[in-house]
Amino acid sequence: MPKQTIETLVKEIKKENNPLKILFKFEQGIPQNFFSEGFVDNSYYNTAPREVILSEYLISK
Repeated sequence: MPKQTIETLVKEIKKENNPLKILFKFEQGIPQNFFSEGFVDNSYYNTAPREVILSEYLISK
């Protein structure tokens, strides 16, 4: 997904505490074409540099 789409979703879900409303915001914020097979087959997305988001930092003692 484009970085801007993710940033927008993060801003929206930070405001919510209700899991159902968060799910609704995901459903509304992510375009349907991201879930189609044609999107994955697009050569740009297969060859573009990928961004890795680390969920945990390593802390040395």
